[in-house]
Amino acid sequence: MSIIDFHCHSHYSDGQLSPEALIALALKNGLTQLALTDHDTTAGVEEIQQAAMGTPIKIITGIEISARWKLHDIHIVGLNIDIHHLVMLKLIEQQKLSRHLRAKAISERIALLGVDSAYEKTCKIAGHEHLSRPHFATLLVNEGLAKDNKAAFKRYLVRGRPCYVPTPWVCVEDAVRIIHEAGGQAVLAHPLKYGFTHTKLNALIDVFKSASGDAIEVISGDMSLLQINTVAGLTQHFDLLSSTGSDFHDEQRSLVSLGRQKQLPSTVKPIWQIWG
Repeated sequence: MSIIDFHCHSHYSDGQLSPEALIALALKNGLTQLALTDHDTTAGVEEIQQAAMGTPIKIITGIEISARWKLHDIHIVGLNIDIHHLVMLKLIEQQKLSRHLRAKAISERIALLGVDSAYEKTCKIAGHEHLSRPHFATLLVNEGLAKDNKAAFKRYLVRGRPCYVPTPWVCVEDAVRIIHEAGGQAVLAHPLKYGFTHTKLNALIDVFKSASGDAIEVISGDMSLLQINTVAGLTQHFDLLSSTGSDFHDEQRSLVSLGRQKQLPSTVKPIWQIWG
């Protein structure tokens, strides 16, 4: 049986493991196909391809693009992309600048809470300057301002809270277009994690579908059968393909290990069926 995971992260974004360590874990967990989908970067893709050489694991190139829809941060996974395509490289540079400016702004807000050198401390936590909100959540925990990352997000880092900074990410339509121009397929990531009402989620998917988006992530990490069936129904309603991923970051934070998410229901059409 194929064990597939098309959504995971390495230490090049907000994961903890190196691409080599991800391959070691993938082999342990019996994976047959894997996509590394770091946030707004493909820095680890060639490394994971190299690490997978000589193993049974097929690597699918990937990225997770941060996008803006109305006032919300939305994630679009790109699969089978040409990581060297100029339009993709240009987007990555644009997103890198937006992420850097956001990190500086968040650091300034955390400084108002009495934390010195917030930016430098968070870079040390991450091991690089490609900072995401989970890195700042860890800082807030380390500084005694929250009991855990979940509490740090809820109290400080979500919209309406003191350390939240809206980011001028690329729009959903442009994210889909650029993924297509780079030869890939666009997947709406973890649709239930946005906390939208049924009406609002349908409005988002309608925009994604109108932009020629390809698939929805029917399974993302730990989901109940009811949740899976709900998202599967959305793929059928909007005539979209389906994808699956653990959204694995590390064994401590992730509820599901690499490739250990539930199987896709038989009622959906997996995205890999169009790859031949």
